Amino acid sequence: MYTRSTGFGQFRRLGDQRGIAESVVGLGAVAAFEGRAETAARLFGAAEASLETLGAELWPSNRGVYERSVAAARTALDPAVFEAAWKAGRQLSLDQVIKTAIDGNTRLW
Repeated sequence: MYTRSTGFGQFRRLGDQRGIAESVVGLGAVAAFEGRAETAARLFGAAEASLETLGAELWPSNRGVYERSVAAARTALDPAVFEAAWKAGRQLSLDQVIKTAIDGNTRLW
């Protein structure tokens, strides 16, 4: 059975920080789809900061879903709330996001 922790675990074992960041984008897309716009904005902020640190860009195959999901989250929130959540996400390390995702702990979200 594939779970959210499986993908993170595989990327961690491989030392693939970009793969982890891309997975965080996926979690953000799920959050946006589920109507959890503020959570989505935090996750997208965390992924963006991580990709910038790595000097990487989003995989082209993920770009469309990312753009639609960010637009949905942005539309659902007051602009100030969206920006605050995005900035808060940029302060999170990938390790913090992964631990939360694997543990199922939603305190950061």
